[in-house]
Amino acid sequence: MITLNVANDARTRLASDLNADATTLSVVDASKFPDPPFICVIYLPDRYEIVIVTAKNGNIWTVERGKENTTPQSWPAGTPIELRWTAGTYEMLKQTINQIIQTIEEMLG
Repeated sequence: MITLNVANDARTRLASDLNADATTLSVVDASKFPDPPFICVIYLPDRYEIVIVTAKNGNIWTVERGKENTTPQSWPAGTPIELRWTAGTYEMLKQTINQIIQTIEEMLG
């Protein structure tokens, strides 16, 4: 089942430093982001981390860190964070579609 929400052009920056062990983060502007859950990528030119946003209270988000084999890291204020299509998103979609196809095939005999 597909459970992640999406939005076009949803990007912002971290409003404050983020420690590697933090489970909440503050962003500059969350207005373009959908209701949780959704996947974001925090990134700099030489590294990135995938997180799942599980709750949103204004510009404060609760997150699951280090998803899709990435590592929780420390990030400075101003680091970009964007809602992006990831390999994990693709796999979730593929599995859901394959389950639907299998169910239909079983129903049709």
